Amino acid sequence: MAKSPSTRFEFDSTMFDGDEAFGRYHDLYAGGSDVHRMGPDFRARFEAHRLGSLVLFDRHLNDVAHERTAARVSGDGFSHFTLQLVVSGQMLAEQGGEVQDVRPGEIILFDLTRPQRTTAIDVHLLTFSVPHEIVKRSSLHVEGLHGRILGSAQSGLLGDVMTSMVTRQLSAVSGDPEPVVAIFEAALALALRVEDAAVLRDRNEAAAHERIRFVVEANLTKRELDPAMVAHLAGVSRTVLYDLFKPLGGISRYIVARRAVRLRSLLQRPDRRNTGIGELMREAGFASESHASRSFADVYGMTPGRYREAGGGPEPRDDTVLRPRFDDWLRALN
Repeated sequence: MAKSPSTRFEFDSTMFDGDEAFGRYHDLYAGGSDVHRMGPDFRARFEAHRLGSLVLFDRHLNDVAHERTAARVSGDGFSHFTLQLVVSGQMLAEQGGEVQDVRPGEIILFDLTRPQRTTAIDVHLLTFSVPHEIVKRSSLHVEGLHGRILGSAQSGLLGDVMTSMVTRQLSAVSGDPEPVVAIFEAALALALRVEDAAVLRDRNEAAAHERIRFVVEANLTKRELDPAMVAHLAGVSRTVLYDLFKPLGGISRYIVARRAVRLRSLLQRPDRRNTGIGELMREAGFASESHASRSFADVYGMTPGRYREAGGGPEPRDDTVLRPRFDDWLRALN
């Protein structure tokens, strides 16, 4: 297996004066987030490391907010997850109109295909950018993880692994990063298993859950797809079906969410740019354009039409700005 080179990027706002410090930090994130100064005492210091398929950030932040707006989500093509472990201080996380206080020892997960905003108040934060496939392998409920907070009791081992990977600078000392990435993935799966255990009481239910997901994906374009049809094709009772998907808001909501994901995928395809949005909505399985627009906006924060208009997403304020290496690392995850 090919070895990944040791890679590292650093930033410290104290190396610059006043507005220049914030301006430089703002431009570092121009490829994926809108950055806002939230008070008079802005500070930002971080190190970013690449370790195999992961990107690791060790960040110390104050009086600053990072926001992925619906326009950002529609334009940059990011589909990976971030795991944010609060080591100390305070971080406020907002998504779907809800604001949560993430306390020290807790980990919050974000799906970067969904809008969100975080505000840092004298916080020490470990942020791991993780490919979608790793998270998908670690949980049967990946669609319901956006904005989910893992308590310290549930994610203690995962937090220890994340801390060790950063403090021991494994990106610099590990010739082959894959064994370390595998340890992280195992710890992530263990932490998320508590989420799955709430509904998956044995292997038979886990197998049923996988069959149901397969049935939904295979029949999304059929407008008659409903809980009765899913239960019949998956070979489960409606009671089992409803119980398994209760954590995701129910099987009907899950079907609608998957259709929204399918529509997003169609909107992103270069070969479908000239296809009418109404036709794409029907291809995704929606019975009406109004239902498709409402459902899509619930997930992605804007209508399909606005999503398409956003196209390539916002550009940096100055196209001469040097994109940092970690921006390329993040794009490689997708």
